[in-house]
Amino acid sequence: MINHRLYELNRPVVFAHRGASKYAPENTLASFRKAMDMGAQALELDVTLSRDGTVVVIHDDTVDRISNGNGEVGDLTLAQIQALDAGSWFSVELTGERIPTLEEVFDLVGKQALINIELKNAKKRNTELVQKVAALVKAHNVQETVIFSSFIPKNVRLTRALLPECPVGLLTLPGFLGKLEMVLFPNNSPDLIHPHHSNVSAAFIEKQHARMRRVNTYTVNDADLMRTLIGWDVDGFFCDDLITAQQVLTKNP
Repeated sequence: MINHRLYELNRPVVFAHRGASKYAPENTLASFRKAMDMGAQALELDVTLSRDGTVVVIHDDTVDRISNGNGEVGDLTLAQIQALDAGSWFSVELTGERIPTLEEVFDLVGKQALINIELKNAKKRNTELVQKVAALVKAHNVQETVIFSSFIPKNVRLTRALLPECPVGLLTLPGFLGKLEMVLFPNNSPDLIHPHHSNVSAAFIEKQHARMRRVNTYTVNDADLMRTLIGWDVDGFFCDDLITAQQVLTKNP
């Protein structure tokens, strides 16, 4: 992983959360395109499986919130999913924007930006999801420009086994449960840890750095919090508001 893009970017790495999700409909090609147009060097997206086994880019278990359709993603075919309008809820100008496949995102982004791929539950088809994502990563030869995260320890372990050259991070919940997860699964993600910002402190980051583990925290949109985390030497944070992040970083080189 010495030559991985992650380690070439200036810290803190700002991950455009679901793309430029404050400025375009989340997890769409429009959102990823907008993020790169705004200068984002790192993107974050979520993947799960359609009923017919295609890796699609969507955060929720259902299509209800971000489209004009309804139903669970895992119960819909790719054709049904991509027939939906995933843009008009955000703005009339983006009517017709579709829920993309991971392959479409790879075709758009190529190696222009680092991509953090969050592996979702996929209706408990975890092994199939991870295997298909790994196959797509290899087919597009983007091992050096993708990293992975998941709240599901099994996803993290399997990804490490299939793509040992890609850094992986365990996502942990806010509060006590998140702290417990980091105790219960200390070796799941030796390269990265992705805690909620409420569980991050200067001492925590220092401890992780002593273990040679990077800390990327979520989801940070407040300028004061960004400045605090930067002061604590955080390695990266996931952010919807790229303009605020750029303004803070410009004043905190």
